[in-house]
Amino acid sequence: MKNVIPVVCALLSACGDVSEVDLVADPDQEAAAWNAASVTSEAHSLTAGSAIDQHDAEAARAPAGLRGVGIDCGTVIPLTDGEYVLSELSHLEAIDRAGCNYFEGNVRIAFTVPLVPSAQRYLFSPASIKEITGRIVQRSKTGVNTTQYVVFTGLEKAGGFEAYRGQACPFPALVTVGSIVLNDDSSKCPFQALTTANEIKFSKASTISGFNALTSVNVLSIEGSSVSLSGFKALTNAGDLALTSEVLRVGTWSGSFPVLASVASLKADRVDFKSLTIPKLQSILGDATFLNCNQSLGPLKALKTVGGSLSIHEDPPSYDWHEGPATLTSVGGNLRLTLGHAEVKGYKALKTVGGLLSIVGSMGKISGFAALTTVNGLQIAGGTVGITGFPKLTTVQGGLSIKTTSSATYVERIDAFPVLTDVYGPLTLQVSADVNTSFPKLRKVHASFTYVQDRSSRLYATDAATFPALEEVAGQLATDNVPSSFNALLRVGGTLSILNVPGSLGYHTIPGYRKVNTVGGDLVLDKRVTQSGRDGTQRILDQLVGFTGKVILK
Repeated sequence: MKNVIPVVCALLSACGDVSEVDLVADPDQEAAAWNAASVTSEAHSLTAGSAIDQHDAEAARAPAGLRGVGIDCGTVIPLTDGEYVLSELSHLEAIDRAGCNYFEGNVRIAFTVPLVPSAQRYLFSPASIKEITGRIVQRSKTGVNTTQYVVFTGLEKAGGFEAYRGQACPFPALVTVGSIVLNDDSSKCPFQALTTANEIKFSKASTISGFNALTSVNVLSIEGSSVSLSGFKALTNAGDLALTSEVLRVGTWSGSFPVLASVASLKADRVDFKSLTIPKLQSILGDATFLNCNQSLGPLKALKTVGGSLSIHEDPPSYDWHEGPATLTSVGGNLRLTLGHAEVKGYKALKTVGGLLSIVGSMGKISGFAALTTVNGLQIAGGTVGITGFPKLTTVQGGLSIKTTSSATYVERIDAFPVLTDVYGPLTLQVSADVNTSFPKLRKVHASFTYVQDRSSRLYATDAATFPALEEVAGQLATDNVPSSFNALLRVGGTLSILNVPGSLGYHTIPGYRKVNTVGGDLVLDKRVTQSGRDGTQRILDQLVGFTGKVILK
């Protein structure tokens, strides 16, 4: 063999102590080195003799490399602990001599000798290998980076690839892959020909600029504290998309998935969406979850449908309001908003929520939902609440619950259900006594109805027309500290309970309930209420027909 002076840093991944874990320079430099390698190899093939010329000619005539058609490289490389380990120059020479073009299984590259003669460097770019069915790892099992990389310049299909910080990973011909795992900011790896992948996972990523030919991926997971996206320019469809940061910091995520139109699911955890956009996303087939993010739905300018549930939990709030996307028309499952904003608005095109619509937090105003006609259940729980909106909601298929937790200095209104006629689940109102609650068209509650006002408030809403059309409560009706009347009520299927009736100067009466004639359960009354008179308890008893329950004074 000829003596060749080694070129120390043009191609080699390390110079020095091979026991070090991080033996490789910056990935950009490494990629440049491999580009230089191809030029060196081509020049060498013209001058190094007939053997090298013959090798290049045979590589050019190599078959397609599909399993069952070409030559299995496993016939010349022995298995070691279930893997094909390339750790000696002789292994690459054997592949070159055999002209093999696929591996059936996992391949590990773990060289420990740092210098290779330039006449043999072409061996580290085996263009004949077209397919590796298993995973490719360029690292020893003990975690030490290999001192020489094998760049599979002809590889078109692989089961998977795993890279770590500083490793070179150019696969210029790779079109299809099972999984790619890029650890410790190895995210600068270029995959310029890759069009489809089952899973791509980034760990501790900062800059992701490749993958511009990728059109579809089943699982895409990106984890990093500060991430800049400039790749994925052709990605139109994805399966599960997961974006994760350890801590929410404003201004740390940027970039775009510019043409992504559909995903199977979307999960974001502590991600800043102020500068990260998904402008073409129209459909989320499954669930979408945003946990402690900033401006969660801000980038979803085109979102129309969520097939599963949509959950947003933002704490602490980063701005004064939460505004739902103007294009969203349907949510197949639950829509859960857990917010700390002063106002919730938007969702002006949303027509249907297949599950529960839940708005919970310290917010004070709720508006919007101008097109909502179908919802399986509705829950609102917050601070001092002024609720408007819901102008087209005629029925709630499940339960309706509204709870407020603080008092105002003036009478507020719950005036959000102008055309609501039927609630098919339980209706629960637990509000401050300074909230006027209006349900002008509500005709029937098909389950139970509980209405409680906070006794601590010094303000009292006295709108007698709170339920002017309510004729029937199929279950029990229980009121506590409620002065409002039920003048249209005819039937209560269960127990009728009227407690803590507000009074004046010790004189307590029960106004309203003037048409109720049927109570299917017991009659539970405030014992302080006077028995006789226009608003006394005896008047209610005299109205009842066929009453068989007990009269209980509390």
